[in-house]
Amino acid sequence: MKVLLLVIFLLTLHPLFAVINQQIITDQDGKMQVKFEESEALRDIDNSYTTNNSRDNRTGINWQTSDPIAIVNGVCVSPETQNSFVEWITNSQRASLFNDSAVPVWEHQVGDILFDFPMDMLEDGSVLAIGDEQILKIFHPDSSIPVWEHTFNNVIIDLKLNPEGTGVYLTYTNNADAVVEYYMIGNTTPVWSTSTPGESGYLSMSGDGSTLLLTILYVYDNVSVLDSADGSLIMQGLEQNQLAPSISNDASIIITADNSGDLTVYEYNETLETYDVKWVYLLGGDEWIFGMAVSADGSTIAVGTIIFVTGGYDGSVYLFDIESSTPLWSYENTGDEVIDIDLSDDGSLIAVATFGPIDHSSADFLLFRRNSNVPEFEINSPGSFFAVDIASDGSFCTVGGKAVHAREMGNGGLVFNVDCDLGGGFLTGTINLDGEDDNSGAKIEIPELNDYYTFSDYDGNFSLDNIPAGTYNVEYSKIGFNTIIAEDVIIIEDETTDVGEILLENLGDPPTNLIASQALGITVELSWEEPISGTIEGYNIFRKEVEVNLYPEDPLASVGINETSYTDVTALPLIEYNYVVTAALGGTLQSPYSNEAIGWISSGFVVDEISVYEGTTPTIDGVITAGEWDDAFMLDTSDFWGIYDNTINPIGSVIGYYKMNAAMTELYVAYINYNDTVLEDHDEVALYLDDNNDGVYSPEAQSNEGNYWAAYYATGNELKFRPIFDTGLTGDIFFLPDPQLEVSVDEGYLVYEFMIPIGDETWEINPSAENQSGLGIFVLDDNTPDPHGFDGWWPLDNTDLFDPENFGTITYGSVPEIPPAPENVTLEYIQDFLLNLSWDIPAIDDFDHFNIYFATDDDDFEVIAETIGTEFIYNYENTPANIYKFYLTTVNQQGIESDPSEIVEFLNVDTDGDLTPFITELFGNYPNPFNPSTTISFQINNEQNKQAELFIYNLKGQMIKRYEINNLKSGLNEIVWNGLDKNNQIVPSGVYLYKLQAGEFSQMKKMILMK
Repeated sequence: MKVLLLVIFLLTLHPLFAVINQQIITDQDGKMQVKFEESEALRDIDNSYTTNNSRDNRTGINWQTSDPIAIVNGVCVSPETQNSFVEWITNSQRASLFNDSAVPVWEHQVGDILFDFPMDMLEDGSVLAIGDEQILKIFHPDSSIPVWEHTFNNVIIDLKLNPEGTGVYLTYTNNADAVVEYYMIGNTTPVWSTSTPGESGYLSMSGDGSTLLLTILYVYDNVSVLDSADGSLIMQGLEQNQLAPSISNDASIIITADNSGDLTVYEYNETLETYDVKWVYLLGGDEWIFGMAVSADGSTIAVGTIIFVTGGYDGSVYLFDIESSTPLWSYENTGDEVIDIDLSDDGSLIAVATFGPIDHSSADFLLFRRNSNVPEFEINSPGSFFAVDIASDGSFCTVGGKAVHAREMGNGGLVFNVDCDLGGGFLTGTINLDGEDDNSGAKIEIPELNDYYTFSDYDGNFSLDNIPAGTYNVEYSKIGFNTIIAEDVIIIEDETTDVGEILLENLGDPPTNLIASQALGITVELSWEEPISGTIEGYNIFRKEVEVNLYPEDPLASVGINETSYTDVTALPLIEYNYVVTAALGGTLQSPYSNEAIGWISSGFVVDEISVYEGTTPTIDGVITAGEWDDAFMLDTSDFWGIYDNTINPIGSVIGYYKMNAAMTELYVAYINYNDTVLEDHDEVALYLDDNNDGVYSPEAQSNEGNYWAAYYATGNELKFRPIFDTGLTGDIFFLPDPQLEVSVDEGYLVYEFMIPIGDETWEINPSAENQSGLGIFVLDDNTPDPHGFDGWWPLDNTDLFDPENFGTITYGSVPEIPPAPENVTLEYIQDFLLNLSWDIPAIDDFDHFNIYFATDDDDFEVIAETIGTEFIYNYENTPANIYKFYLTTVNQQGIESDPSEIVEFLNVDTDGDLTPFITELFGNYPNPFNPSTTISFQINNEQNKQAELFIYNLKGQMIKRYEINNLKSGLNEIVWNGLDKNNQIVPSGVYLYKLQAGEFSQMKKMILMK
């Protein structure tokens, strides 16, 4: 009975199972059978049912075959032998080995298997493996007779051959545990064995064979990372996954995805010997991820989706560079689920298997180049594809599936072997950017061809590959340099055309001394100086998030000729941005980039803890009256990262308030959603609570943890509770009796006020012994084109409401305390009477602002500013004094002020024009980061120091430059380092240290050269 329930469960959840097994019946003995119906039109399927399309006839179908009753569910290919290993399931379960034709080299029949069976083939095709129910079978490519087999007591769920072909890893279920074992071929005793709770385990393996991934389907935090040498655990609990993860060849990159549309990318941290989240991309609840892959070199990620639309289905393909969560491109309207994806080792080719639209109006197999979302090749079959595998070198792929559409009655299978080699010729050369050491980022493009382009590297070298033979115009360009169009460049099949050196001339002087604020406020403030020479018409501002990426071709913004500053109001919290500015020279012409500056906004309002204080009892009427919630904890819940729906909401647009009664039996909550101005049924606030804050929901037997919905309905508001279990399943919804909930739009925007009881009932909050719970929040606006428009989301980086591990913490009955003082306060001279005061925000969850105290000489301190930032610029041009002094305090939401921070001072010229003897000090370099030069400033008390030395070191501790400075002047001194070492050679980008030695004084600081 347990097996029957599991089968029905899988049929319900997985579209592939649901469509392959057309009709489930139970005979008189209570045994389940699967019945298939063969389509009359496909009994004698041939090429007439297949259409294909190639953009330039370089690709095509090598061979194809079909089967009247069996369906293809898996394929493996070998680029070395050109073999394809194909898994047939349903009425004729077998494995077939193909080479260069539709006639199998051999076939091997397996047992009467209900769904599928595991199989694998080495990259060189020398060893093949099948899990035939309980029998492990090992083959060589020259025979269908196993060279070795071994029978187990349990059904083999999955298997992987080691790269040498001498051993095999396999999984099976034993007493509710998923077991992983490693066997040397020919030996029936495992080399090692390990297990984890779960009834089924699926394996992924890195190409170098070093790392295994064990996935337990439909369980949260369900991916274990194992060392293949001994089965030891490298990491437990990658994010939930309904799919087997994909892993790069060297195991440095792992990607997981699930049926919530969450793509998570992990990168190996060699220092900590674990995996860190690199980035997350969230598609949304109506778009689930099914196909996914990362290229062997870890450079490229592709995912395919299913989209649930009214009356049917659709799908999309997304391609990512490993460095960014912003897709390189997307391909939409596949017509149905994109079930499988594979990439060539270098990520240059992407093979996609889809169900295709049910009316077959478009293709169900697609082949893309990395640079383009226009398919290079398509197959529009009479059915649907379920599996694809592309050769590591991209030379060919094999794709297979069902002979009728996946969602139609009928069976039979199809296999296509596709020539994916784009062929063509190669264009190479070297870009020389006039006056630049760094020649990277120049674009080389053939405008006559769709998306045929590449970029030069640091040395200017480039190679544009797989260009169809012909004669073309080639365009060489980069912002700030002239564009050259070379006419009649001849490209010959399988040959390289080297165009030699291409000189791009500088169009003018760039803006200089670009500065970006760092946590000055909730905007990034940019300022720069005009170019040294030339006539300009304005300025263009460019921004990027990922340092290694190129700047976009289109600017973030443009300003007029008399403006040398810009406020970036679109910057988001916790993201460091890189900025450059160009001078507009007329038409589309621009100067080269300015120096690069890094900036970010303040983020003191981004917290992951809530302190609930005792407060006055509010009136639950959907209206926030003056002072009613002043004693509550205030939380900015704005979805300013666009979590879940990829729609960014402004900072401060969704604000929550939390407080409680003295008896700690009632939690009062209020929410303002400034984005939502119309009351619609199902507008709601949802709180997901892990009552005891242990990072997991309770087992089903307890059913006392879950989520609350405070929802508006015209027929009557609903305050309801739903239990969520540690399996990810949910229980029955409970409507709270006598709910205290009101929602209104009286102020022109939605206001929620409600109360959630705290107590021992299963539908009440039952906190931990520390009076804490884990908490995840969303605020839903139902009046959007997307019915799941999330205006509020908290914590900011939480991606899964059904996994409390990344929830924030709510503490009930907190007592307001004196906040901690700001830390690591520094004061540095910038230029032209400007001082930069900076500090670190202390650990505080109810932060409101900082007070900045200022004094000169022996005067008393006074507050000169309030700020939420951690940077403050002070202009002392009109404030003559010998000494400028600052300290700061932290102020919390209750108005409680911290003790003062340390006092920092700066020495200035006195009224007689002489520098007051004070202290010797090394200041920060400016600009920092810099390219190619930077100014290092220091202050000298020359009563003690007549000379000084400035040393520059690399991170290995090697001295690369030394300055001996004599005849020092009192006060400010400057040294300009031009990025050259002691041999006048250009040093590479990186982090460098500079050290001032003046008498007994010695101080060292860090700077970054960024080209």
